[in-house]
Amino acid sequence: MPRFELKGKVQLDGNQWQAGLNQAKRSADKWSSETAGMISSRLKQAFAVGAMWRTATQVLDKAKVISRDASKLDVSPEMFQHLEYAAQRSKVEIDDVREAILELSVKQQEMAKGSKDVTEAFQRFGLEFDDVVNEKPLELFKKIEAAIASGINPQNMIADLDTILSDDGKKLITAFTGGFMNKVSESQEIGAPLSNQQIQEMNQTSTALSEAQQSIGVAIGKAYSDLSKLVENYGALVTLPFSPEFAKSNRSIHRLQEKLDNKILEKIEKNTRETANTFK
Repeated sequence: MPRFELKGKVQLDGNQWQAGLNQAKRSADKWSSETAGMISSRLKQAFAVGAMWRTATQVLDKAKVISRDASKLDVSPEMFQHLEYAAQRSKVEIDDVREAILELSVKQQEMAKGSKDVTEAFQRFGLEFDDVVNEKPLELFKKIEAAIASGINPQNMIADLDTILSDDGKKLITAFTGGFMNKVSESQEIGAPLSNQQIQEMNQTSTALSEAQQSIGVAIGKAYSDLSKLVENYGALVTLPFSPEFAKSNRSIHRLQEKLDNKILEKIEKNTRETANTFK
C-alpha cells in the first residue's frame, strides 16, 4: 500500500477513533447526569421517610410522657394536655405545675396526720380539713387559685404557698393571679391535641415497637454468638484472610502481577513505536 494511502487511512481511522471517544464521553456524561438525578431522588425519598419516622417516634414519645405524667397527677391524658396549654399561655413551666400538684398530694397526707404548720397554712386560704384531705390534688389546686384570686391571705400568701406547694408554688403566683384555670377551660373548649383513646393506642404502638426492637436485639446477639462458634470451630479457615502470612503472600502475588503487566505494556509500546517509524 502506498504511503499516502496508508497515511490517509491512519488519519481516517484516527478521526473515527476520536468520534468514538466523543460519543463515549457524551454517553458517559448522560449516564452520570441520569445517575446523579436518580441518586438525588432516592436521597430525597430517604430523607422524607426518615423525617416522617422521626416525627412519628417523637409523637409516640410525647404520648408516653403525657400518659406517665397524667397518671402521676391522677388526671386524664386530655386534662394533662389542657394543663400544658394553660401553663404555656401563663408563661410558666408545666414541670412547675406538675411538681406543685404532686406536692399538694404530700401536704394532704401531712394534714391528715395532724401537721400544725400545714393545717394553718391551708386554713389561712380558707380551707379546712374536709376541704383538703377529701379532694383530688387538682381540685385542691383549683381551690387555692380561687382563694388567691379572691384576695384571701395576701399577708402570708408567699410563705404559705412555700409551705403547701414548696418552691414551685411561688413560681406560679403570676399563673394563679392571671387565671390559670380559666385558660384550662379555654383549652377544653378548643379540645386536646390527642384524645384519651389516641394516647392509649399510641402507647400500645410504642410498646409493640419496643418488643420488636428487643426481638431484633436478641436476633443480632444470636448471630454474633453463632459467629463466635464458627470462629471457635473453624478458626484457621475463618482467620486465614486476616493472618500476616496470608496477607504477605497475597501482596507478593499482586506485585508480581504488576511487574508482568508493566513488561507487557513496555513491549507493546516498543512495537508500536517501531511500526510507526517505518511509515515516516
